[in-house]
Amino acid sequence: PALMVFGLEHRRQRVSYQPDPLQVSNGLSLAASNVVPYAFHDRASALFAELSIPVHTKLQLDLAARVDRNAGTHRSNISPHFGLKWTPDEHFMLRASIGKGYRVPSAHDIRSPFHYTTGQRTVNITNPPPALLPCTGTPPTLCVLQYGTANNPKLRPEISRSITSGIVWAPNPTFNLAVDYYRINREHEFGIADPAKYPLLFPEGLIRSANGVLYRANLFFSNIGRTDARGWELDANYLWKTESVGRFRFRTGIHYLERQLRSQITDPGNVIDFSGYDIPKLTVLNRFE
Repeated sequence: PALMVFGLEHRRQRVSYQPDPLQVSNGLSLAASNVVPYAFHDRASALFAELSIPVHTKLQLDLAARVDRNAGTHRSNISPHFGLKWTPDEHFMLRASIGKGYRVPSAHDIRSPFHYTTGQRTVNITNPPPALLPCTGTPPTLCVLQYGTANNPKLRPEISRSITSGIVWAPNPTFNLAVDYYRINREHEFGIADPAKYPLLFPEGLIRSANGVLYRANLFFSNIGRTDARGWELDANYLWKTESVGRFRFRTGIHYLERQLRSQITDPGNVIDFSGYDIPKLTVLNRFE
């Protein structure tokens, strides 16, 4: 028979920061400057459903969908998922799935990048590009700009697309082995946008006077990154039953990260493979119960 599952989710997030008064007044040596207190909150709700349909005695279709609503951005997002399971006999199963996911910007993501600064500082830019002119300072050879941070209410969710396929082998009730291949593409990843360095990409961060003179540049979170990850996963389980001392379970999990390519819109031609550096290329976990 078909099986259907429904669910609801609601979450509330609150973030606050109360720095020491000496930090606010710049009274500490070698400490962050222009620090100010802040507090904000965010709410989000979600509705999800899963449906398993036995298309044939040996074939099963899995359908799923999730709808998220973020109160802070007033946006709704839908992530579907489709899967197939084929069992030619009682010992083998082939499976495959395709899906789409996303990460809604949190209250912290939409607000200013606080780990940089919550106030402002002054920077000198020599030989500024034409996009920064006219500016305060001594153009066209030098721009003297205020550097600060700003919110980005237009920040879009991170989007992911995944494809998986694999096989499960269970020759007897005490042993099973599963091998899966996956590929995950993630787009619109969050990152710090610097309009002074990339004025053509982030013109909304350039603040000009009524006369059109640039005097300030604001850092903000934007959708600048992309990641392509591919790899293999192996999971083996063995159950050893004894009459005198009980049961023992052995489990081994192996993950091989084939590649993890990352790039940003600030330099799209510079694609870096982080497999083996940022994340281990090979991971082996053993468990005994």
